Amino acid sequence: MTVTFSGTDAMSGGVTCDPQVVLSGEGTGQSASGRCYDAAGQQSNLATVSSIKIDKTNPTAAITTPTNGATYKRNQAVKASYSCNDTLSGILACTGTLANGQRIVTSKAVRNAKFTGTATDRAGNTQRVTNTYTVN
Repeated sequence: MTVTFSGTDAMSGGVTCDPQVVLSGEGTGQSASGRCYDAAGQQSNLATVSSIKIDKTNPTAAITTPTNGATYKRNQAVKASYSCNDTLSGILACTGTLANGQRIVTSKAVRNAKFTGTATDRAGNTQRVTNTYTVN
């Protein structure tokens, strides 16, 4: 992330400002500060941008049910269960093939059925996980 400082001065004109500050490290609570200067050599108050969050890490998505590699009986009651987590920017969306708690269709036999969970964080990072299961 790049923070740029700018200013104006109606009296002396010719404003210059401190160079851009490049924040590349991941984390929360970051800040950048800078000043501007007019042609007469006067400086502005220190301008600070704070509470900057940089999040380059994918969130996590985990599927509890259906269990990866599980075999379920026909018409067995199996409810979707999954969760998502992100410690930096927070979760924007946590979705699955079915909504959490909704019953998975087990009315007919199927091999290698897939259930996918997707986590998207507020920075736009995404992680998708898929569990495969069988219904006999």
